[in-house]
Amino acid sequence: MISLGAVIILILCSSCSSNIIQTPNEDVLAGKDVNLTCEHPSLTTGDYIHWYKMVPGQGLRFLISGFKLTANAEYKLVFAEDRKSSVLLMQNIRPEQTAVYLCASSDTVLQTNLQPV
Repeated sequence: MISLGAVIILILCSSCSSNIIQTPNEDVLAGKDVNLTCEHPSLTTGDYIHWYKMVPGQGLRFLISGFKLTANAEYKLVFAEDRKSSVLLMQNIRPEQTAVYLCASSDTVLQTNLQPV
């Protein structure tokens, strides 16, 4: 099962559903860092958090996912010790990063290249 919430960074507002609660909106100056909070009070031990970016006309783009501290070249996902919330850290924000950022939870990690058994 996947639960979604949304946050718009540098533009209007957000919409949330299910048991995911996100930062409603963030106005960030270019060159600054931003921390997008995702509260997930009912996350279980096996659940993952996934972040996506949605730009009008470009569709949904996967950013990062994890169940504990995870980082890649652009993003860092940090969990609270009790796993009831997490933060997506983005450094040195650029105007082209203006988008809707979606936080989702699932009970399994998403796989794009599964082989039938």
